[in-house]
Amino acid sequence: MGILKVTVVCANNLVAKDEGGLFSRPSSDPYVIVRVGMTQYKTTTKYKNLNPSYNETFIFSNIYDPSREIVSFEVYDYDRASKDDFIGSVSLPLSTFIKGKLQRYVLNLGSSKYSNAGTIVVECLAEDFGIPQTGQPMQTNVTCQPQQQQQPMMQQQYPMQQQPQQMYPPIYQQPTMHQQQPYYQQPPMMPQCQPFQQMPQQQQHSMGYIQQTYIPGQQQQYPPYFQQYPPPPA
Repeated sequence: MGILKVTVVCANNLVAKDEGGLFSRPSSDPYVIVRVGMTQYKTTTKYKNLNPSYNETFIFSNIYDPSREIVSFEVYDYDRASKDDFIGSVSLPLSTFIKGKLQRYVLNLGSSKYSNAGTIVVECLAEDFGIPQTGQPMQTNVTCQPQQQQQPMMQQQYPMQQQPQQMYPPIYQQPTMHQQQPYYQQPPMMPQCQPFQQMPQQQQHSMGYIQQTYIPGQQQQYPPYFQQYPPPPA
């Protein structure tokens, strides 16, 4: 049979199950039950404390098959007048422990009512069973992880990623308006003047009226428009 030492160190950010009064805030009276197989132990109760500190160690000396058994942690809220309220629980398979090495875990408490019921810090030491320290640990589906030293938050600098240059369509440029030249219109062709023809000189017609002839270069004398011409012969 194997021997396992379990230390319940503390719990943090537990769910408040007790309502507060006029001068008190909502709180809980938590305690932890540690169970391996049919053997279980109970820590002391911390009243009105959502971040209790325990530092209590329990020894399990009747472990028959470490490859199949688990160690579970159940957190309850103590109530005097009614049944204790369940806060959350978590478990670890014994097959993941390293033989002779003290391991610390920070475990998230699971609950069907709360998405975050709090955390619990425990230490486990498998004295005469487990994975040899020189060997490779077995592959198991464990969601817990050992507590790590908190490092100061530093802003991580990421390399600048060059953004692809966006290609825009060319801006439409309105064509330059050229001043329209006036359309040259050929002047109308003047009718060609015909040369004057010499007309016969003014003569006395046998019918009694005067026939006048235009002579170029000489001023012509026209008879008055009221001149009476003799009537034609009968």
